Amino acid sequence: EHPPAKEPADIFATRKELKTAMITACQQARVVHVAVRTGEGKTYTALRLKLKDIGAKRVYFIHPTPHQVADSLLPRHYFRVFGRSHLGYVRTAEGTYREANPGEKPDIPPNCSFAPLVREAVRLGYRARDLCWACPVRQQCQRSGYLAQLRKAHRHRYLLCSWHLATDKVAEDGTFILDEVSQLPLWG
Repeated sequence: EHPPAKEPADIFATRKELKTAMITACQQARVVHVAVRTGEGKTYTALRLKLKDIGAKRVYFIHPTPHQVADSLLPRHYFRVFGRSHLGYVRTAEGTYREANPGEKPDIPPNCSFAPLVREAVRLGYRARDLCWACPVRQQCQRSGYLAQLRKAHRHRYLLCSWHLATDKVAEDGTFILDEVSQLPLWG
């Protein structure tokens, strides 16, 4: 039996108050929305929180497109989860990643042969995990594809990921910090 869920917390703070406000909010809530102007350091601060300071077993930094957070901002203890891609990802000069173009050699290898189909099905209202259960290459995916990547991600205490990873099973012991909340598909 789980303890009662805490209400989400919103943070409205200046750059100077941000770290203290973020720690306090994370201690009081499992879901924290950081409503701070661009350039105030919310990503930088959130990625550097310590589990002991916020009383959590795991931190999920939820960003609409985690591959667009620059490597230079990402501390070593964070594990970045890339979305499904049949083309893989290419590292840009800025240290972020973008999906590879057809014929381009990816830095992050492809992890889902059916990524375009899954994206379209999700757009139409289907759940991606239901499609994974019926996938003809599921066993291979569990060994070296997207599902293998998710299994590896769940062993980490700090995750930079998009909203798709935040399932009830995974989230039981985590604190979620939402960045760019207006871009997250929170309500279907």
